[in-house]
Amino acid sequence: MEKEPEKKLKMKKRGRRGFSDIECKIWKINIVIVLIAFCIACTVRVVQTDGAHIQGEEDVADADFTSFELTTLDGKEQITEKQLQDYELTVVNFWTTTCIFCIKEMPDLNELSREYKGKVQFIGVCADTRADGEVSESAVKAAQDIVKLRGQAFAQTTPSEDMMGMIRKIPGYPQTYFIDRDGNVVKVISGLKNKDQWKSIVEDALTEVNH
Repeated sequence: MEKEPEKKLKMKKRGRRGFSDIECKIWKINIVIVLIAFCIACTVRVVQTDGAHIQGEEDVADADFTSFELTTLDGKEQITEKQLQDYELTVVNFWTTTCIFCIKEMPDLNELSREYKGKVQFIGVCADTRADGEVSESAVKAAQDIVKLRGQAFAQTTPSEDMMGMIRKIPGYPQTYFIDRDGNVVKVISGLKNKDQWKSIVEDALTEVNH
């Protein structure tokens, strides 16, 4: 028969609702896993557009690249809509310095940029390097550190103030636009992809713009 002090001690180790410390930890871990899975599911949406709009998703796909200006993170070069004419397809990847998924996919995008050199132009836009109408030097420094760590095979830029209206409508990052020579959006991808997935998407977009 169990001694009374030992029985009280075991009861004390269980929570107020009858759960032990280990059981509570397991429940907490399960909750975290469910939340992470939900977040991932929300970020891997794929939105395809015919031009710059898709009905019911205006805030996602409403973008105008017929006239724009971007500045490289080092401030030495401007990229405008004129560069679109030099490529069959341009991929504009919007990211932020606090987006883990954005940072994770950078090496894959770098590899694709090298593989499609001369055919597909890749441009990175770090959305949080501009705030309150001004370029944030601290955010630019953070972006430069990230790019240095993850590698850079294509231009990484800060947006102009004119582009901020569109950026404010982006519901989550990363968000990537596929653009033809004339600045028309042919495809919009929301969320993280691996290299094989990206390659398939690029090939589909190339087929569409060359159809």
